[in-house]
Amino acid sequence: GGQQQRVALARALAPEPELILFDEPFSNLDADLRTRLGGEVRQILKDLNTSAILVTHDQSEAFAMADKIGVIQQGKVIQTGSANQLYHQPKSKFVAQFIGKGSFISGKAVNESTIETSLGQLNACSANGELVEGENVELLVRPEAVTIDTSSSTQATITGSAFAGGTTYFSLSVHEIELEISLGSQLDLQVGQTIPISLANGQLIAFKTSV
Repeated sequence: GGQQQRVALARALAPEPELILFDEPFSNLDADLRTRLGGEVRQILKDLNTSAILVTHDQSEAFAMADKIGVIQQGKVIQTGSANQLYHQPKSKFVAQFIGKGSFISGKAVNESTIETSLGQLNACSANGELVEGENVELLVRPEAVTIDTSSSTQATITGSAFAGGTTYFSLSVHEIELEISLGSQLDLQVGQTIPISLANGQLIAFKTSV
């Protein structure tokens, strides 16, 4: 199946088309071959100056292959942009949940950039319009926005872990809030262990709960 798929890719690229549609082109390939072949196909397209539309459910594949990505919800494109823009500047909670990992914390706006939460006051930027005092919001917290901070009084309990090579994702519970933190896999942390954490102000995104 994998060989047939590679032959089909070669056959499609051979005529040097101006535009090509890829519909899950690497779905039958193992992870390593998918990564290598994806990079090769991207370079071929660049060399031929060929435009391509790639349909995929694999976010890492889209991030690696595409210059511009569109997120579709119920048949409508709701946001387009680079992988960096979609990840760091999602315009809706759906895009925030769909792209990458993240957790949400409920809070109330103190002003246009400060949110009162059960973890204290946190600074955030708004994803959908200027915040006003008293407005209910949800804060997107990416795993990399959570850090171990020995000077922090906020204690989180590790409730789970997922090894991912050089990185391990740990699930955390703090004040009945579920968060996730990404750490180097060389750290020997165990489920049930308590660690001090802080959230990186400026990396948090606020979504109005009415949107």
